Amino acid sequence: MRAFVVEDDPDQRDLVCHELERAGWSVEVAEDGIAALGTIRRVIPDVIVLDLRMPNLDGVQVLKLLRSTDVGRRIRVIVTTGGEVDEAVRALATAVLIKPFKIADLLRAVEPPTT
Repeated sequence: MRAFVVEDDPDQRDLVCHELERAGWSVEVAEDGIAALGTIRRVIPDVIVLDLRMPNLDGVQVLKLLRSTDVGRRIRVIVTTGGEVDEAVRALATAVLIKPFKIADLLRAVEPPTT
């Protein structure tokens, strides 16, 4: 299982990565949207944990660009934010977590759906 964490806050990024790795995920990271898109093209993750507010290219723009591609539509995207989330973002995201969120909620959100 491969996760990709896109978060500009180093403390938040380290915490999320640590908890995902403890749960058995292989984790890639990016500090902003531009770096994220470059990595996603190389390594297609099972899930992306995506902060909305970042420099250079924000999470909303990354999410819209992802969802405009065939590959990007298949990737589960967990949006994290400290603020409000509009309905358009909610419609594009697999799940939304409001910071500060509980690690248990994150781990539940990243799990693949059962069939």
